[in-house]
Amino acid sequence: MPQRISFAIVFSLVAIWIAATTGFASGPLTVTSPDGNIEISFQLKANSQPYLSGERAYYRVSYKGQQILADSPLGLDFKDAKALDQDFAIVGSDLQSQESTWDNPLGAKRKVPDHYNQLTVSLRERHAPSRRLDLIFRAYNEGVAFRYFLPKQDGLDPFVISAENTGFYFNKDASAYALRLNSFVTAYESHYDRINLNQIKPESIVGLPLLVEIPHGPWWRSLRLT
Repeated sequence: MPQRISFAIVFSLVAIWIAATTGFASGPLTVTSPDGNIEISFQLKANSQPYLSGERAYYRVSYKGQQILADSPLGLDFKDAKALDQDFAIVGSDLQSQESTWDNPLGAKRKVPDHYNQLTVSLRERHAPSRRLDLIFRAYNEGVAFRYFLPKQDGLDPFVISAENTGFYFNKDASAYALRLNSFVTAYESHYDRINLNQIKPESIVGLPLLVEIPHGPWWRSLRLT
């Protein structure tokens, strides 16, 4: 019977917080979990359809060499401004590690381990207004997390984010246990139905977290925090 492991993919939208634009390889940048089982890779590349045209930012996730997420896009839309989702240059990258604990005053386990390896990728638009964006990826033994980080800059002062365009492109046909909601005003209580992922459409309203099952592989639990 295949082993089933639960992962938490945590997505935290924008926290408001230079190097030369040459000298960085076009190959993928990677970070692995402390135990080496999980790998996140990042790359700027142009993919063929059904992906959008142009060179864009993509990430992948694998577990024990098995690809879980194929090239999945990253990007932000702004009100009354061009989307920040393509034509980037990598202007810096940084790897860090942390092994510590944090206090959970409400849970049964008061001391929670916080052990991960982190990759920060600094991007800048190749053309005006040359806005900057940092992507921060963390690989834990239990799962992965990432966030968008917008440094304070003239080109984004002020700004309004109208959409987050993070993609989750599973490498294989997968099913999910989904809490399907009819509106944004709901008691958030209902049955979790087992459905194919392709049944979730852009107009669907689905409660989070979303538990995804990959055939002959692990479970994935997707939790997004905004």
